[in-house]
Amino acid sequence: AASVERLSKEMKNFKEEKEKEHELLTIEKQATENELSNWKETVDSLNEKLAKEKTVTVDLDKELDEATIKLTEHETTIESLKGELDQTAASVERLSKEMKNFKEEKEKEHELLTIEKQATENELSNWKETVDSLNEKLAKEKTVTVDLDKELDEATIKLTEHETTIESLKGELDQTAASVERL
Repeated sequence: AASVERLSKEMKNFKEEKEKEHELLTIEKQATENELSNWKETVDSLNEKLAKEKTVTVDLDKELDEATIKLTEHETTIESLKGELDQTAASVERLSKEMKNFKEEKEKEHELLTIEKQATENELSNWKETVDSLNEKLAKEKTVTVDLDKELDEATIKLTEHETTIESLKGELDQTAASVERL
């Protein structure tokens, strides 16, 4: 009878121990499931942020590409204006040799055109370097949206300056053409 009682106590203790273990395992399982759920939410949130960031980067990329295309178009326009300036300078030089009365006026005009041509060539060189630099940065930093914003702002300012230069050069051409026509 004593061994049955002892066995009964051992069984009772074993049962209580197993119930406690089961309870602990249930709590740990719930904690693990909660932690997994939290990690899943964090991953989902990060994926959403990444998707938004990629969209912003693509949009900025597109704007920068458009600005680069406009820069190229402006370079072409300036090259054309340079050609016209060169032709005009040659015409002015010939006329100044043929017409001694206007020699001094035409020499000054030619000097101004040469200075403007040099300034235009310097600016063209700067623009080419700027475009090359923008293309390199674009390739390396597509995901850095703040830098892309800054680059785009700088390119827009340069475009405005370029348009002003083009208008100025067109004005010079018109004045020179009018002077040549009067001669």
